[in-house]
Amino acid sequence: MGRLIHSEWVKITKGKGLLALSVLYFLAYAYLTHTHYRWNPTSAWEAMAYFPYSAGAVTEGLLLLLALSSVYTEEDKGGTTALILSSRYGRARLPLAKLAAALLFTTVLVLGCWIVCIGTQVWHAGWDGWQEPLREWPRYSLSPYKLSAWEYVVVQIVTNWLGCAVFAIFLLSLSAWSRHSLTVFFIGGMMLVLPFFIRNHSSLDIYWLLQNLPMTEVMRVENLYSRPRYVEWKGGRMPLPLASFYLYMLLLAGLFGSAACRAYRGREIR
Repeated sequence: MGRLIHSEWVKITKGKGLLALSVLYFLAYAYLTHTHYRWNPTSAWEAMAYFPYSAGAVTEGLLLLLALSSVYTEEDKGGTTALILSSRYGRARLPLAKLAAALLFTTVLVLGCWIVCIGTQVWHAGWDGWQEPLREWPRYSLSPYKLSAWEYVVVQIVTNWLGCAVFAIFLLSLSAWSRHSLTVFFIGGMMLVLPFFIRNHSSLDIYWLLQNLPMTEVMRVENLYSRPRYVEWKGGRMPLPLASFYLYMLLLAGLFGSAACRAYRGREIR
């Protein structure tokens, strides 16, 4: 199994320019952070907390799209699907190996982005403010949660990773069902960016669903913790516990993972 996971890891990371894009992102982020502190001195921890809501989720999502859109479709393009499906472990272990490799890539990506973020912010502003209450930041003045700065950053890292992991599994599911990587990239890209164009509101309508059903809000984290969450429907107000967002992500992960495995195992040998 370990060899299969390593093989899938190589397929995910090889020949897609991911390293070059990551270096460009690091340089751009370092420059923008330097410019920010020249004109807007602030706490490093407050700047860290803004990372996934601003550039972090977009960058992670884009790199996941580039890496995972062709996880299954490249085998169709290379004409190796029939050989793989007829092999001993083609239908059984390979989907699990692809899933494990995708989650490993997601973990490395998320941790790498956060290491760059934390290192750059601390380099410019130091560690001061790590015990500052979350509610003292203007963007979180309405937050119902009593967290310190460092506790919230840890929560953000875990939540951001969860959203990215579910998005990665979603891309695997699309790739398993589709024969074209561009289709996967387009649908996945729409799922990623659509919530950015919808104004925050609490009325249960199509726009609320388009904003909250994808994984983007969990990847961005801020809207989960910046204010009490509820949904208004037929004149009533229904609270949305924080745990409901995490349970929803776990449910999606199970559904998408199961769909990807079923789709690949059910492919016809052509």
